[in-house]
Amino acid sequence: MSWLDRLKKPNPPASTTIILYRNDINEPLVFNLQGLWGDEALHRVLVSLVQEHYCEGLEPEAEFLWQDNGKAWAESVELIFNVGGD
Repeated sequence: MSWLDRLKKPNPPASTTIILYRNDINEPLVFNLQGLWGDEALHRVLVSLVQEHYCEGLEPEAEFLWQDNGKAWAESVELIFNVGGD
């Protein structure tokens, strides 16, 4: 099962937060988005964020937090970096 399949919940949330971590700074990188959900759009945004913020300190993990109507849920995924591959 792909990580996108695992992220699907029964109802689309009002907001999505993507959190990336670096081992060379104390604060995580937090990105708040409106209405983004577990589909290819979410995948493209995550890939873009990793490409933009990639460095040796970037941890191979991302967290997703969703909120909707006072409810919240989260999922953590392992990232696989393909740097300099052919």
